[in-house]
Amino acid sequence: MKGERKLFLTRAGRVGEDESYALENNRAIVGFRQVGSLKGAKNHDEIKNIAKEAYPEEKPRAVGNYAGQLWAFALSMQQDDIVVLPQKLTSQIAVGTVSGP
Repeated sequence: MKGERKLFLTRAGRVGEDESYALENNRAIVGFRQVGSLKGAKNHDEIKNIAKEAYPEEKPRAVGNYAGQLWAFALSMQQDDIVVLPQKLTSQIAVGTVSGP
């Protein structure tokens, strides 16, 4: 339904290596460092093409999975949505709300 808040689960690195940065800077972050900026992307297909260029060695199914995660982060998340970050380094859960891009 329109106007309802969504909940997003994020991670800060495979083994929590980016947790400190995310928490200290009040940022929801996503991996895929090879991808770079998604600012110009307008839809899932454009994000999939960006992911394919960044990860040419990956199988199509993996690229599709990456694109889905990136799409949710870049285009689906809206202001006031809820973001949850389970912390691997402390076994705590950080919860916040989206305040902007």
